[in-house]
Amino acid sequence: SLGFEQLVTEWCIYVRHGKHGPTYLLIYVDDMLVAGATQAEVDDVKDALKQQWRMTDLGPVAWVLGVSIERREEGALLSQSAYIKSLAKKFGQENGRKTYTPLPPDLPTRDGEPFPDRQLYQTIVGMLLWVGIATRGDVAFAAGYLGRHSAAPTYEHWNMDTTHDIGLYFAKNTVAKHLEGWSDADYAGDRDTRRSTTGYAFKVFGALVSWGARRQDIVATSTVHAEYVAMAESARENAYLRTLLSDLHHPSIRSAQQQADILTKPLPAPTHEKHRRALGLLRRDEVDAEEERQQKRVSDAHGPHTHTRRDTTHLGPHISQHGHPTPHPDPYRPEASAHGPGRAGRGGRGGRARGSRREAGNAMRGHELDEERRQEDGVVSGREQGEHASGSTHISWAW
Repeated sequence: SLGFEQLVTEWCIYVRHGKHGPTYLLIYVDDMLVAGATQAEVDDVKDALKQQWRMTDLGPVAWVLGVSIERREEGALLSQSAYIKSLAKKFGQENGRKTYTPLPPDLPTRDGEPFPDRQLYQTIVGMLLWVGIATRGDVAFAAGYLGRHSAAPTYEHWNMDTTHDIGLYFAKNTVAKHLEGWSDADYAGDRDTRRSTTGYAFKVFGALVSWGARRQDIVATSTVHAEYVAMAESARENAYLRTLLSDLHHPSIRSAQQQADILTKPLPAPTHEKHRRALGLLRRDEVDAEEERQQKRVSDAHGPHTHTRRDTTHLGPHISQHGHPTPHPDPYRPEASAHGPGRAGRGGRGGRARGSRREAGNAMRGHELDEERRQEDGVVSGREQGEHASGSTHISWAW
């Protein structure tokens, strides 16, 4: 009745168009925020709401869902400083040593002395997850990593110090022409499962608006494989954010030419050749073992043969260390048919996957392994050089 329309992309946001621009109504349970181009339009919405429901006007927003909104002359700062301080005080960590990294480089594993109070650990991790979701993208990975061990925490997972005075700063009069995004992935970074981790972040109006860090569902067989999985995840988030911005009527934000590049700058690596290769081979052996376990879990899956049109549309641009399109088939279009990997691209009877782990791989994994062997001594070899030096191969996207 007030003329607001619910957004399809975000059901908690309603928008109404007026002569001065759009007015937004944000609802979360019994909390409401009203934002508009002019104060008169905001007051008009609040008066209309008060006529239908009993409401309390708290004035300009200063707190919402535990997030502090501090208005400054140059912009606004969103932070959870008070929440983090209360969290540290509640659990006796207010005098802990200060660190600038949420987790140590040598991440704790499942091995270690069991933590006696599992419920306490899970409570703290849940609170940290809220911090990582709301305003602190820098601790998103750390909180998610600690959450993986909620079932069996150890003392190594208990010690985590974090800064409290960091937040999201949105400057005034910031012109946003593009939605910027970054995607990254490590390779076999989880020492317990040897799965890789996907990370992405998106920025608009001078601050981050979306980020994520989660362990991949599969065991990636190469750095390229892990990066493609991360790029696919970030591409889905990019599509959602672009649709949301369009629904919010921001015509100034347009899509830029999509760019994706695996940085191949030389990285420092151990000088001892045998030691350098031994590190890569050790990690590779662990990946092979985890992949074989994964193949055994899915080896009983079977189904009828399905004909599909061979689509030539790729998920993203081909990436090559030489700067030109790669002649290999797209890794996200497996050449194997649905009934099994034995006869690529041909029909046949459905049945159980047979053969060794290498024979059970599809064309995507096979071409990646071949490519890695050919590039074993090149700068792209994350297993031999980039992986040991930096732990990940960085991908930068701009939309």
